[in-house]
Amino acid sequence: MNVSQLLESYRTGQLEFIHLVLPQANLAGSSLPFVSLMAANLRGADLRGAFLPGANLVQAKLQQANLVKANLIGADLIRVNLHRANLQSALLSSSNLTGADLSQATLTQASLTGAIVCGANLRAANLEHVSLRGADLRGADLRDANLNNADLEGANLQCTIMPDGSYQEYSEEWASELLAASQAS
Repeated sequence: MNVSQLLESYRTGQLEFIHLVLPQANLAGSSLPFVSLMAANLRGADLRGAFLPGANLVQAKLQQANLVKANLIGADLIRVNLHRANLQSALLSSSNLTGADLSQATLTQASLTGAIVCGANLRAANLEHVSLRGADLRGADLRDANLNNADLEGANLQCTIMPDGSYQEYSEEWASELLAASQAS
């Protein structure tokens, strides 16, 4: 299946495209709300400005994909591979990124407000100016991540590995210190 066939099938009512193989696909600006691309190979795809709220991208391969300003609000991204993907200014609020690989990903100015990011790999990710307000980051790995000016208000950081490699149990005092430090940077 090619991009044109995917878009035409979607337009005629098909929502499920499981195990789709479209590496390097140009889907920039496409509108595919609630599409199921479960286990799809979209490695290196161009999804800039794509409208994908409620999409099912469970176990999808999106390494090095361009998702700048993509709308993935409420998307199911469990165990998705977004290694080195560009998610700058992407909307990921209320999405589920449990077990996702976001290592070395760019998430500057992205919104992950209320997102579930439990057990995710965020090693060396750029989270500068990201909103993680109310996000659940329990068990996430943030080693070497850039959290400068990140909004962590109300985020659950219990059992999270922090950028400096420390493993800390959550405490209100510690979360306040981290928030103050990220705002001072």
